[in-house]
Amino acid sequence: MRGLSRVNADLRGTHDELELFEILCRALAESGLAMVWAGPIDPVSRRPQVAASASGEMAEMAGSSGLQPCPVPQARIEEAIATAGPLVLGLGPCSLNTASGSRADVVARALFPILADGFVVGMVGCVATDPAFFGDVEIDLLAHAVTLAALRLGALAKLEREHEMARALQNERDRLDRLTTAMRRIDQVAIRTDDPAAAYREICQIPIDLGLGALAWFGTVDRLGAMWSPRIVASAGQVDYLRSAPVMHRRRPSIAGRFAANTESTAGSRHHVVVIDDLLADARFEYRHAEASRAGVRSVAAAPVHVGAHKIGSLVVYARSVSAFGASEVAVIERLARHLGHLVSLHRSERRRRALGEQLARLLGPSPLRLESGSGVHRQSSVEQPGRSC
Repeated sequence: MRGLSRVNADLRGTHDELELFEILCRALAESGLAMVWAGPIDPVSRRPQVAASASGEMAEMAGSSGLQPCPVPQARIEEAIATAGPLVLGLGPCSLNTASGSRADVVARALFPILADGFVVGMVGCVATDPAFFGDVEIDLLAHAVTLAALRLGALAKLEREHEMARALQNERDRLDRLTTAMRRIDQVAIRTDDPAAAYREICQIPIDLGLGALAWFGTVDRLGAMWSPRIVASAGQVDYLRSAPVMHRRRPSIAGRFAANTESTAGSRHHVVVIDDLLADARFEYRHAEASRAGVRSVAAAPVHVGAHKIGSLVVYARSVSAFGASEVAVIERLARHLGHLVSLHRSERRRRALGEQLARLLGPSPLRLESGSGVHRQSSVEQPGRSC
């Protein structure tokens, strides 16, 4: 059979599944077949999906448009999958246009399953105008060509798995790089920033710079009657969304309000990050779907901010893509929230220290005793004593 002699060399040069099916169909069609089709098995319908087809001495089936020629009953396809070997279907009706324009209504058909790792992953269908075409020798030769294609298909799948492993390793390296960068930025904020507002803005800017989201904000919690309202202390990124989204909505808190203040949700548990993979698909925020859609917000991550044992607010990050927050992104946001709590505690301590210093200064006021800044030593002013002279 001409065409089969070079099929192995042709298949070795393939780099994707579609190209493999096309080469296989052309090679088998040149062996004297009228029509060959090939494609993967759909895992749901368990029907072959024609990815490529080719014709030999016959022209293409009239009106086929790439669809499966000579439809095969599902029962015979299931039989071919179960046997995992060549299955000759015998004669069947099929309309084909020959080169001279004549038609052949009765053809011989055969199915050849494509196996990979012991499973049928594809199917090859062969059509011959000669009713006696599929003899033992022809079946063996065609099955050998299909086996070569299956081996190459397995090799391509192995390469794809290796590429996936390489991508996973690269993603892990990127995750570690993001964590390292975040930790370095956090340390720099703690060292160089004395202004609390600037420190909080810098913390909110870190997830934006790392590409974790489009908007980040830090809000503290205030309670108004039976409702919770966040007071947004700092934000970075797509701040227009915060301006267009009021934090209170009649009797229902906004998205911001729920994340910053709802202690009954899982966000209320200590150091637990809440993630919504698709905001527009979450029924809890249905009344905010239009608003989020206009802003292009799809996924949200919120981490509680604690000072000691008390929750004082949340760090919330919005992203434009669905399922934007994986394990590495959550780890960064959680660490940022913990550091925010540490900064708030430091700033509160500093305010208390300054307030005590000012109170002490007022108490000492006109007294001859004064507190020298930074010395921690009380000194007595030089006061002339009456009746004494040098």
